[in-house]
Amino acid sequence: MARVGASGIKVSCMSARHDAAPGDQRTTLALRVAPVLMIGAFGLVAAGVLIFEAAVAISLAAAVWVVYELDAHQRALDEHVLRTMNDQRVWPEFDPDDAVARAPELIADSRFG
Repeated sequence: MARVGASGIKVSCMSARHDAAPGDQRTTLALRVAPVLMIGAFGLVAAGVLIFEAAVAISLAAAVWVVYELDAHQRALDEHVLRTMNDQRVWPEFDPDDAVARAPELIADSRFG
């Protein structure tokens, strides 16, 4: 992709696509709300409003919710990193024999070859 710079010189630049990393809003919500649910459920048990088994069920459901959200976020993050790595060439590809042409000043006399 070529564009004209401020000085009028044509500048060639590569346009890399940068996708935003997946958001963690749902995971953060789960991590903040689940402990409140657990404490609230056992507080209602202490107040005599809720039976103990229901409080345990609410706590387990909140824990499963947190684990699900953390797993979903990690999968999305792994997919994003894999897609980013596949889209970009990390290591430049060139022929090793072409190295002499790229940097002739690196050629030095050697006793071994």
